[in-house]
Amino acid sequence: MIDYFESGAKTKWITDDHQKKYCKVLFRDRDVEEGLLKIIISWNPNSVVTAAANVINSECENICKRNSGSILMDKTHDNIMQFTWDKLHGELQLRAPNLLKVFSTAVSPIPKSVSDSKLHHALLATAICLQGRFREMTTLQYLMGFVMLHGNCTQRVRP
Repeated sequence: MIDYFESGAKTKWITDDHQKKYCKVLFRDRDVEEGLLKIIISWNPNSVVTAAANVINSECENICKRNSGSILMDKTHDNIMQFTWDKLHGELQLRAPNLLKVFSTAVSPIPKSVSDSKLHHALLATAICLQGRFREMTTLQYLMGFVMLHGNCTQRVRP
């Protein structure tokens, strides 16, 4: 392999099989990112998971900031009474698309519409996890409490 720098060219003989695969993908010059990612996933999947966790952490930090405007933080009467799965889905698609993708894939590998109960499971799990990260994101928990109270639920669950 020859690398060209401003100071001149540098030649290196590649002997490592993984590095040879990288070079083949680079020289193929199409679908380079996808090809490199496939090699990294097969060779060191833990590094891919760690990188994905960093992306998800960044999304969670942004959505869980105080006064971020998330519908999960707005516990006003109007917001609680007008809460819909569509609104939560829309917010997560804009502000935390990778987090939503992880939970949606955990529930079902096939993308679902907002009216599907499998997507509701993913949205609920996402809201619960975000509330674990920032305790003021409790709008959905309030709604669940109201439904349980309306259904005459009188017994408390003890942790």
